[in-house]
Amino acid sequence: MSWLNKSCLVLDQNWRAINVVPVHRAICMAFGRDHLIVDTKTYATYGLEEWIDRGVVDGREIHCVNFSFDAPRVVVTDTASRWFKTKVNLNKSTVCKRDGHRCQYCGKTFPESGLSLDHVVPKSQGGKLTWDNTVAACFKCNVAKGGRTPKQAGMKLLKAPTEPRWSPLFSKRVQGVQEDWEKFISSLR
Repeated sequence: MSWLNKSCLVLDQNWRAINVVPVHRAICMAFGRDHLIVDTKTYATYGLEEWIDRGVVDGREIHCVNFSFDAPRVVVTDTASRWFKTKVNLNKSTVCKRDGHRCQYCGKTFPESGLSLDHVVPKSQGGKLTWDNTVAACFKCNVAKGGRTPKQAGMKLLKAPTEPRWSPLFSKRVQGVQEDWEKFISSLR
């Protein structure tokens, strides 16, 4: 089995999960010396040469001509992250992902094309397009609610909308993750 196309978790300098890349990409990142490979059991970090010198420890073996080493499971940057965004773009796709493609009024699940964005406090009543005022709603519920608040329409939200602490697009990639990633991502769920 080749481990080169398996997934590797990328952490920023504060050890926050920021990406998932193929193992071959993680090795290139570590080769560039701005990322270190993390031993997920001891939290020790290694440069690529040190990691290779460890040999095969956990059975995720990558074979080279003259040596073998473990495929990295997690890498951490030791420089300021250039591509970590603390803000998630607010759009229909990210709201639908945050809400699990579920109408926040009736609770039914729909494909993105079957959902619309609903302003909890309607624009006509001063509501803004913000994470805490926007939910995914099926067309039927959105029309039934109309230009009213949920209370005025006699409807109840399944949960209060909030801004995601990390990207819903990224969270989709780490579902069903490797067990040793849990300690790095569990606080973000």
